[in-house]
Amino acid sequence: MLWLMHHNTRKTLPELSNNPNWLSQKNIFLIDCENYLLDNDCNWLDDTRIHIWTPCVSNVERANCYHFWFDWMQEIEKSLNYISQLQPTETKRYFFDALLGTQRLHKNLVHGFIQNYANKDKFLISYTGNPFTSPESNWIKSVDNEIPGQLLTYNKTQQANSSCVIPYLIYNQCWYSLVAETVGSYPNFYTEKTGKPLLSKRLFVMFAAKHHLKHLRDFGFKTFDGIIDESYDNIEDQETRYQQAWKQVEFLMNQNPLAIYEQAECVLDHNYNHFMNTDWKKDMHKRIKKISQSSK
Repeated sequence: MLWLMHHNTRKTLPELSNNPNWLSQKNIFLIDCENYLLDNDCNWLDDTRIHIWTPCVSNVERANCYHFWFDWMQEIEKSLNYISQLQPTETKRYFFDALLGTQRLHKNLVHGFIQNYANKDKFLISYTGNPFTSPESNWIKSVDNEIPGQLLTYNKTQQANSSCVIPYLIYNQCWYSLVAETVGSYPNFYTEKTGKPLLSKRLFVMFAAKHHLKHLRDFGFKTFDGIIDESYDNIEDQETRYQQAWKQVEFLMNQNPLAIYEQAECVLDHNYNHFMNTDWKKDMHKRIKKISQSSK
């Protein structure tokens, strides 16, 4: 049995186990775009037939990484070609975009760094809730392709959330991206938040779990050590890791962005090409085939 957890109505494991074919299956493959299957005590682990694929790197047995978000964003970008809307310019209004999204504790830390910074007006910030549910929302409402919940059409008939495309109207105003991933500690969760600057040839500073950058390099991407100090990625304690990452934000605020981008050009080109040319499903398909064949 292979089940796409993210299609149509999401089902819980107890609901899936009520499927009349559940007990007769030799293997059960669950593919998800979220990290829910890695939450709490991973109660599916007792059933050794179950193998999961999520956009996460974890130490959970039979949990594999499939970059759903990178895969989907690649498909959307091949249709829309939003990278062509990015405008090279020698001046920008802001140094950083900080599209923090929905409130979370680890994002509060990042938001606090910005609010306490002398040049906070040099950040284009999106935070404090969803405008459709929160009257206190501070989302950027003037930018059509960065409003959560808004759907865009690609490939003529398919639809995608606007958060999964290059927000070119924002990026054309900002030099760099400050990225706060959905999960701030364990597991390493790779969503459209990481995908957008990779796809857009942008330099970024990452506020995420330990070794988020290390795993990106394992996936075939390049990062910016040598331009900024990325040793923060190795720090265990979250608050200390974020403090060191913030120091790189401050460093970039005091550099010439044109000179920084000249140094980073080869890395940025590599990341775009790797993002767009990789078959993100390939390893998952091979793994599923191998497991299926070994259990015959």
